[in-house]
Amino acid sequence: MNRYPVFRNLAGISCAMVFLAALPSEAQLGSVEHDRYRHFSSSVEFPVPTGWSVVQTTPSSDGGDQVYLRDASSPATYAAIWMKRETNTKADADALLQLAVRMKVDQRGGAESGYRFRPETVRHLRIGGHDAVSAVADFPPTGRVAREVEYFTWIFTERTRVQFDVRGTEPDASATMTRLERIIRGATIP
Repeated sequence: MNRYPVFRNLAGISCAMVFLAALPSEAQLGSVEHDRYRHFSSSVEFPVPTGWSVVQTTPSSDGGDQVYLRDASSPATYAAIWMKRETNTKADADALLQLAVRMKVDQRGGAESGYRFRPETVRHLRIGGHDAVSAVADFPPTGRVAREVEYFTWIFTERTRVQFDVRGTEPDASATMTRLERIIRGATIP
């Protein structure tokens, strides 16, 4: 059964097409309106400042979705935000947050892979009224001239898990992370 009325004239078809285009589809996971991105399933929102653009949002690991960003000042550097709506107790969210660094090492191949977090960079923060952890990791040397580095900020709540991630080479990656911090600080995380 068709959920939408059938229009018999061109004006009606045009109106129906505009109406349908405005509805979120199964494939559309988020949108940008008034320089703010909104992820539909988690209700996470964040600003998209001048110089930044949202490239796409796709399904990702562990049942979450990931939005890929481009920073015009650092086009070769990867920036992404992973989000997932879920129900946790405060204790569960805190425990997951404490495990975030170790879980990321495991995801990158374990300690034997050579992927390592710099211990002095692991910081416990409060962002938007929520507990957060930030840290910096180094990829193992690959024979490339520049070694890749990865910057993370995790915010896990009773309703949402969010991971902000920048990956690239220095000094570009650290400059991108500095600019991403504006987005992190302006995020609304349920």
